[in-house]
Amino acid sequence: MSELDIHIRPPEPEDIDFILSVENEESNWSVSNTYIPFSRFAVEQYVLNADHDLFSSGQLRMIIESKESKEMLGCIDLFEFDPLVRKAGVGILIQPEHQHKGYASLALEKIIHLAFDSLGLHQLCCLVHPDNSGSIKLFESHGFEQNGVRKDWAFYDGKFHDLNFYQL
Repeated sequence: MSELDIHIRPPEPEDIDFILSVENEESNWSVSNTYIPFSRFAVEQYVLNADHDLFSSGQLRMIIESKESKEMLGCIDLFEFDPLVRKAGVGILIQPEHQHKGYASLALEKIIHLAFDSLGLHQLCCLVHPDNSGSIKLFESHGFEQNGVRKDWAFYDGKFHDLNFYQL
């Protein structure tokens, strides 16, 4: 078995500490539209009460996990689901110690397959900071095309930033 064998799965109660650490890491906030920390209670309620059904909740959070070691490598999300147009946003976060090892590409491949083949979506989109060359390369390598720039779409580090809009 390759060390790059991963799967994506819905969160379980034992993942609460991991999700809390990811959500409350301030360096992630500029890509997650988070402005204040989440409480443990809020994360527990999300994990325990989320139905993990994109069609009813409009979002789907998946844990990226190593098949071999069961180590949690990151998260991948479908969000802002529109059932009429059958589109959703996609976001991915790999823990710093696991970046640049191919896990993001494998997870993105799996969520694309899930979105189009199992859930019947028509398109996926994402917003990427123009200086995030790793994410640009990742999404473009999976067929996403830049279709615009959202001017001053994000605010962090005390100023507004543009975001590139990609679609698949």
